[in-house]
Order: sequence, then structure tokens, then C-alpha cells
Amino acid sequence: MKGTVVQKIIWFGMFLLGIFLFSSKAGLDTAVSIISFGVIGWFLFFGIPEEIFADKDLQRFFLTSAVFLFLGLLSIVGAVDKFSAWKRLVTILGYYGLLLGVCLLKEEKTLRQILIILVGVVILEAIFGALQVLAHRDILGRPFTESVRACGTLSYPNDLGFALGVFLPFLFALFLGEKDFSRRIFYLGGFLFGLLGLILTFTRGAWLGTALALFLVATLKNKKLLLWLVLLGLLPLFFSPVRQRLQSTSLKSEYSRQYIWKHTPELIKQKLFLGWGLDNFKPVFFKKYPDLPESEKGHFHPHNLYLNIAFQTGIFGLATFLLMFFFLFKFLISQFRQKTAAAVVSLGAIGSLVDFLVHGLVDEPWRAYQAPEVLFFVIGVAIWYSLRYRQEKSPFADQRKNCLL
Repeated sequence: MKGTVVQKIIWFGMFLLGIFLFSSKAGLDTAVSIISFGVIGWFLFFGIPEEIFADKDLQRFFLTSAVFLFLGLLSIVGAVDKFSAWKRLVTILGYYGLLLGVCLLKEEKTLRQILIILVGVVILEAIFGALQVLAHRDILGRPFTESVRACGTLSYPNDLGFALGVFLPFLFALFLGEKDFSRRIFYLGGFLFGLLGLILTFTRGAWLGTALALFLVATLKNKKLLLWLVLLGLLPLFFSPVRQRLQSTSLKSEYSRQYIWKHTPELIKQKLFLGWGLDNFKPVFFKKYPDLPESEKGHFHPHNLYLNIAFQTGIFGLATFLLMFFFLFKFLISQFRQKTAAAVVSLGAIGSLVDFLVHGLVDEPWRAYQAPEVLFFVIGVAIWYSLRYRQEKSPFADQRKNCLL
């Protein structure tokens, strides 16, 4: 009875996640909170599910994650804005609540339903974003203050661009691995519409990360696809706003980012071991370096994932963060090599992780709203398949007939 109730709570949260992951920050917060509540209930009633921690690299991933969270907690001691730091810690805990919630789902049918909802919402958001760009207005009544960039129902183009950049390599892998014709066409449609939406957000970091991730997925799955990806990648260059966006990328136009990149290491050195505290970049940096114009003082991060982690949690936090994803990479690669049903979703998760980490060189996807949740959902799906199709002792072993491949 308790298990049924907990499963229903997690299922309901996942259903909301499918609707809101790409469409609403408030809805996403609600979904992740419900899922996390269900996960806590599961742990209280049934303890920690051992099968999730059976793999050595997964154990190391969760162990380094726990250390990273602890270092984040320690960093709050010296934070200027402790409320923002605590709020950020709770948000990061939600990432893991989401991941574990996916792992605890009972049936593959539920995962498929969530994926279908997600892809459907991606298509709708891309269409909405295209209409915004074509009409030069937002039918929700929100004013555009700069050049028109697609944002869908989200509040900012980068929110949509970051999230699509993480999801599209995973969706591309699903398309390549799916044998059911109708689902494969649906995934292809979602991928193409999502790609259109990504292009129209004009999020350059996501363009870079997604391009490299897609090429990696194609190389590992079928090298013959590389030519098609090159041709697909050339098409946006015939769209003059895309060319203008690329041409506008110069050292002169990115002065504020260069300024921030130059001076952030100086602050990192001042608190090398514990950092300045989670989500405390804005109140610290612009007080110590007030030279930038007011229009540039609204940034919550230094436009670099690795600088931001080091700034917040110190060098030990950065080292732990990198180790965390190193062990995750090892796990995903091992699953891909086994050529089971887990292979295609593991390949997609590898692509998503590559996009996330490459994008992090020029911006901060970890601080973005939707992108980390998309990443941890994808990782959760990869772990789910690895558990159900690799371990004979798993209570879900009878789901083999629903194999994705």
C-alpha cells in the first residue's frame, strides 16, 4: 500500500515534469518538489534501493555528489547572501531528487509516456518560438527589449536554448535507436522542431555544445550520418539573422565577459578552499569590481561553469564537481559498450553531458533553470535502463519484452 502511494506521487510529479520541463519555471519547481517528496517517502518506508548503487562508477558518482553538496553547504558559512545560498542548495538537491525519482519508476511504459509528453511540448515550444520571431512580438504580451529571439513560454531565450541544447542529443539517439516506425518518426519530428527552436533562440553556446554532441553521437552510432548532420548544420547559415549573430561574436562585442573572466580568478584566490558561497557571484563581484556599466551588473554568474563552481565552492568543490561527472562518463560509456537496451539511452546521455560541459566553457548551464533538470532527467533514464536490462536480480527484469532496441 505504501509503495503504491509513493509510486503514484512520483508518477504524478513526472507527469507534471513532462508538461513543464520546457514550458514553465513555476510548474517545473512544483514537479521536482513532488518527485523529491515521493523519493523521500520511498527512502523512509523502504530504505535506499541497493540496485541503484550496485555499479562501482555509480557509487563513486553519488559519493562525489554527496561530497560536492557538503562542500556547497560549507561554503554558505562565508556567504554574503546566505538566503540565496540556501535556496541554491535546495535547488541542487532537487536535481538529485529528480534523478532518483526516475530511477524508482516501476514501468518502462511510464518513461515512454513522459518522453512523448516532453517531445510534444518541445514541438509546441519551437512552433511558438518561431511565431515570436516571425511576428516580432510575443502573443503573451511580454515586451522584447532586444533583437527578437525565441523563448517560447519561458521568460528568457537562453532558458529555452540551454534546455534544448541538452535534450536534443538525447532525442537524436532515441531516434536512431527506436525500431517502432511511428515513434521513430515522432522523435525525428521532435528533433527537427527542437533544432529549429534552438537556432531561433540564438544561444551561441548551445549551438556549439549541441553541434559537438550531435557529431559525437553520430560518430559512435553510425558515421554515415555525419554528412547529413553537416548539411543540416549548413542550412541555418542561409538565414541572415544567424549569420549576423555569428558575425557579432568578437572580442570587442564580448568585452563584459572578458572583463568578468579576467577578474573572477582573482576572487577565487581570495577564498581558494571554501569559496564565496553558492549563488553569491552577483553580490560579491560587482561590489569589488564596479567598473562595468549598470546594464552589465545583473549577471548571477561569470559566464563560465568551471569558474563559477570554483568561485562558489573553492578548488576542492571544482575538483569534486569534475570527478562527479568523470565517474558518470565512465558509467555511461560502459553501458554503451554493452550493446543492450541501455546502450542507446546511454549514448544519448553522453551527448547531453557533452553539450552541457562544452557549453559550460562559454556560459553557465549549471545555473540555468531548466538545463540541469533536463540533464539529470536524461541521466536518470540512462540509469533506469541500465538497472532493468543489466542486473538479473532487479525486480524489473521482467520488463525485457519492452526493450527499446
